[in-house]
Amino acid sequence: MAYSTNGGTTFTNAPTGELSQKGVYVNGSTVFVATGFGVQASTNYFATEPTTSGVSAGLVDAYVTGVYVNGGTLYASTWGGLGISTDGGATFTNDTIKNCLGDDFVFGTFVSGGIIYVATGGGLSISNGLGAGCPASGGGTEVLADTGISTPTSSLAAIGLGLFAILLGCVGLRRRS
Repeated sequence: MAYSTNGGTTFTNAPTGELSQKGVYVNGSTVFVATGFGVQASTNYFATEPTTSGVSAGLVDAYVTGVYVNGGTLYASTWGGLGISTDGGATFTNDTIKNCLGDDFVFGTFVSGGIIYVATGGGLSISNGLGAGCPASGGGTEVLADTGISTPTSSLAAIGLGLFAILLGCVGLRRRS
């Protein structure tokens, strides 16, 4: 991994850290990196060995495909579900297909207005919180198969009322309400 402290004019290779990096997210002075062995966190541009959170911290799977932070909550997209940490990655609780996540293969996560959007191998899942459960049981997780976003979804982004979901070879747009 390389980093820049001058707006991208020059870059420096980070001296430590996992080589199988899948994604990066910066929150304040902390850099979170998704790796094949968990989530790594550094507050000094990886000058010293970063902390690594994985299965021992409760993460459902160590292969992390993406990281996202919103309001102090860390979201780790993994091959086994969505890991959610409110303590910087020290511990995780998980959402999986067992509580209505579209699929256990999670590729990306985006949060807006307290709503969690999750790109999975089974399509786009939307939840109002961790472990909310299936809609039939009074919970809040909903798989949007009826919107045409039921194919594998790899990435998410939003602007205004538009939510963009990268699907297999195309882009789907859903108006957020």
